Amino acid sequence: MFFELVKEMLCAEGIESISAISLKNCIIKKPYLLEKAGIDKGKGNAVIFTVPYYLPGEKDRNISLYAVSKDYHLYFSELFGKILPKLKEQYPSNAFALFSDHSPIDEVHAASAAGLGIIGKNHLLITEKYSSFVFIGSIMTDVCFDTFFSPPKECENCGRCYASCPCHLDTSKCISALSQKKGELSEEEKNVLEKRIEIYLYMQFQKIIISIFRSFSEKSCRSLKSNIQAMLLRFFPTILPLTRFMRQVPQGLA
Repeated sequence: MFFELVKEMLCAEGIESISAISLKNCIIKKPYLLEKAGIDKGKGNAVIFTVPYYLPGEKDRNISLYAVSKDYHLYFSELFGKILPKLKEQYPSNAFALFSDHSPIDEVHAASAAGLGIIGKNHLLITEKYSSFVFIGSIMTDVCFDTFFSPPKECENCGRCYASCPCHLDTSKCISALSQKKGELSEEEKNVLEKRIEIYLYMQFQKIIISIFRSFSEKSCRSLKSNIQAMLLRFFPTILPLTRFMRQVPQGLA
């Protein structure tokens, strides 16, 4: 009953790829997030789903394809804002925690084990319909319901992700990985980013804004950083004419 209810709500939002898995079959990376939500990792379950952001057509752009669509932080915040009140109304005595990206579990492993795709050499989930062009979301709860599990499947070494990656899967040269790395960058890493001046300026500007608010509580800082990231993603293209090809994705993120 619970899974059917969640599936109906997700389908109403245009989300098609949905499954469920027990947390016992997941790789728990951040147990404190489950503890904070009051969910026992040994008894809890999760609904796992994917949201596509694939945009066919124009390829003449200088930003990652996932940044062309609506910022996924905003999308999932709005989506969960619709779903959570309905779940609490139907199951007032149960606990719920909704995640995307910052999750207590290894999302790629869980999604593959739930039958939503295979794991590529690029460590991304590869789905049958949208390849790796998907975001992974999850709804975790202490509600008991039937789940699915199959050993995660790995790709067949076709080499397409290696060939299409500008860095050939070398994360030490990956703009995306370096721009999200925590802590100080090495001189070599800084040189890689400085070659893409728009990314380097974005990161420096964000650091300056964050440093201004260091006096706030840790929770306030996390919230502030998230809001600043969303603001920069939305307004940075107006500062530098880098993303003139940005358009809304029709599937899921429209």
